[in-house]
Amino acid sequence: MLFTNDRVVLADFSISHTARTMAERRTVSGTVRYMAPEVFDGKSDLKSDVWAVGIMVIEMAEGKHPYEGYSPEEIQERTRSRQLPSFSSSAVPSECVEFVKECLKWDVAERASVRDLLQVTSVCGK
Repeated sequence: MLFTNDRVVLADFSISHTARTMAERRTVSGTVRYMAPEVFDGKSDLKSDVWAVGIMVIEMAEGKHPYEGYSPEEIQERTRSRQLPSFSSSAVPSECVEFVKECLKWDVAERASVRDLLQVTSVCGK
């Protein structure tokens, strides 16, 4: 994570730097706490990382992970059964809540793209 000019830049280069083919890029890796529903079925998509961004925004805004206290198995079950994570506080700015809703859509076809997210100028206030 990098903070620059009042922005937070998130980057994950774990597979992207070492993968030579698209098949290698679709390799499932990562932490259950950030995995999108489709990843559990081996159907990783570029929008799978958008799900992880939504989880991280909740975590940064609240200072704790939305699945804190849950086992990996419980997290997977909650995600598969469409129990989507959300903010525990009602004090979170509405633009932040809406941003996360776009990131955490269960259906990957309806989920925001990276291009969509790059158009957002304010996530959790400034």
